[in-house]
Amino acid sequence: MKTIDKEKLLAGMLAVIALAAIICEMIFSGISTASVASAVKDIAGILVDVIVLLVALKAFVKKDDTFRGKLESAMEEIEKSYAPLIQEHKAKETNQSDVNKNVTYIRYDIANKVEALFGVECNDYMRFFEINAQTPDKITFFVRKKFFGEPFTPDIIAEHIKGFCDKNYNQYTTTYSTDKDGASITVSFGKTLETCEDIKSLISIVDDVLLLYIAEYKKK
Repeated sequence: MKTIDKEKLLAGMLAVIALAAIICEMIFSGISTASVASAVKDIAGILVDVIVLLVALKAFVKKDDTFRGKLESAMEEIEKSYAPLIQEHKAKETNQSDVNKNVTYIRYDIANKVEALFGVECNDYMRFFEINAQTPDKITFFVRKKFFGEPFTPDIIAEHIKGFCDKNYNQYTTTYSTDKDGASITVSFGKTLETCEDIKSLISIVDDVLLLYIAEYKKK
């Protein structure tokens, strides 16, 4: 989400107020060659701040209608609700392969401890889900043993999540697989997601699966 720099916003607002004051002063003191020249001089001095504010506002209100923009916007509420448990993955500039993949995929990470929800400091995050931003026809969630710990095994948790999705999102196809790091659950939509309704359905799945992660973790 784009934000406006506070200093630029304040400077721009003060410039607009000063601009209005200059015009009012010129009108009330009488319009003359001298007063107009003085006003033009004062206006020139604050015009840069006004322009900076207008450019910042334009960038702020510009809507990103790409799939990535729509999903990131919709995910903001999820992030706020579970902060700091999940966060969007930001590729490190020092890792070119990560940067390249980040262009194609939208990835969100999850803290290695659910206790992050209750103020426990966590600086270690791992993959929660990935979705191809260019052809968003499926989403993959990642189950890592490091997150859940003993006595649970990732494949059992993946089975539970698959069963939930089969029951509650049976219009989609859900599969899971295991690897050396754990397991992954893939929900295939059978089409490319595009509409706002598609995004809502996707967010609903993300929210439900995240709650399942928390529920499974709390079984320990």
